Amino acid sequence: MYVANFTKESVHDYAGFFNQPIESEEIITLRKEIQRLQNQLEESVSKLELIKNSTATDSYTPIEENLILVYEGRNATLVFDLNTGLFYDEGISNCRQITVCRKSGSFFALTGYSYPLGAAIVKHYKYNIASNNAKVIVQTIEEILVPLAESTRTCYTIQNNKVTEGYLLSMIQDALDVNATTFIKEFYGVDKEVAFSLNTLRKYISDNASFEIILRTARSEDFNCLMSLKSEKSVPVYKLLKVTKEEYQLLIEKDCLKDFIASRQLIENHSEELEMSTMDIIHFLDNCKRWSENLEFYNIFSNYLPKTLLEFYLGIGWNGYKDFPKYYSLGKFSNYVVTETINQGYTSIGNLVNSLRDYIKMCIGVGLKPHFYTTSLELTHNVAARNYKIALTEEQEVIFKNRYAEFEPFEYENYVLIAPRTSEDVKHEGSSLNHCVASYIKDILDGNTQIFFLRLKKEYKNSLVTVEIRGKAVVQARGASNRDLTEKEEEVLRVFCANRKLAYKV
Repeated sequence: MYVANFTKESVHDYAGFFNQPIESEEIITLRKEIQRLQNQLEESVSKLELIKNSTATDSYTPIEENLILVYEGRNATLVFDLNTGLFYDEGISNCRQITVCRKSGSFFALTGYSYPLGAAIVKHYKYNIASNNAKVIVQTIEEILVPLAESTRTCYTIQNNKVTEGYLLSMIQDALDVNATTFIKEFYGVDKEVAFSLNTLRKYISDNASFEIILRTARSEDFNCLMSLKSEKSVPVYKLLKVTKEEYQLLIEKDCLKDFIASRQLIENHSEELEMSTMDIIHFLDNCKRWSENLEFYNIFSNYLPKTLLEFYLGIGWNGYKDFPKYYSLGKFSNYVVTETINQGYTSIGNLVNSLRDYIKMCIGVGLKPHFYTTSLELTHNVAARNYKIALTEEQEVIFKNRYAEFEPFEYENYVLIAPRTSEDVKHEGSSLNHCVASYIKDILDGNTQIFFLRLKKEYKNSLVTVEIRGKAVVQARGASNRDLTEKEEEVLRVFCANRKLAYKV
């Protein structure tokens, strides 16, 4: 009976009834334990889904890196450990990052290798980030085997226990954009750090049957340049290079293999007439080292001299002159332009080559024999005087004028860029500035180039800078006696190029 105790109290705490535990401590403890086990079960299910079939076997070796999922949201960046699916709040180390921008979707990731098959294993996952951002649920959609050590564009996919053969999707290839050192070490047994990806490895193997020989025998620093060569048969490196064993050893001793390959490819791609033996190219490269030292001593810029000299000699580029090989061997041309760039006070090899080109063209144009090894290119100005006497026919003058019919003068600050009205204007420009622009008149008539005049507005009748436009680029600009532009003059031309949608290649 409760009535006796009830009547002893005049005030009763009815509201306090709801503050008393409905369940015992034992029940509460059990409920907490059940919740903990449920959470653990969910984590284990996620982990099982990710790592099932990932145990190392004779046919499959998983990668050692942990995978992390990085969600780049508009308001926050979230990082999840894909092994557990939980929010990653520790320092990230020895991990490979998969970045996504949606809270649900799918991604491809490299998960391991099948070394017996020389293949990579890529898995396609779907994921869903919980609304509270506490975890991510990940499930496997399909598993893809990608052959690496065999030249093929196909891959093999297993989904719902069914294997299909198909082509590599770009997303699968993206998953292979990881360094190939681990695969090479295990598959080939070559403990060598490489700087290329699994995708590049597949391309190398496809393009060059000598890949493994190069990998095992060549120096690491020579690997990439050797892989630029193609080979349908597996041959020693010296045969791949088409040199003798002794020549190959000499290239290694002189540490010029990369320059040798680049120079020979440049010659083969741009000249059918120029024939140079291996020793000729080695001798040329030796001289380039000496020439580079001389140019550097005089503070004359020469970026990668072998390539620069070959491009000038073979006429490669926007304003190249392809007739130099008619008058010079490569060695004599290179020695002349380097030596006279220094001796005649030019600021770059390019400036001297441009002057030499114009001088030879002008001499040939008026029937004079050039002095190919002149120690003073001022001889061009004597020829310019003859050019000045050349008169165009009335019909040619009409053609000349029409070449500039659509041009509108360009003004910028204190400068103006104008077009010549007649061929006489071009001759006068060359005479005033002491250079050979008159030799360009025929090129103007033929529609190969255009010449313009940069001048000060307040002195627009006085010659200042001559500008050449070839194609859709400003390719040359010179002042009196072929001087370089001032900073302000170059600024004006760059603004002009931007305004008229031209490239600036001076």
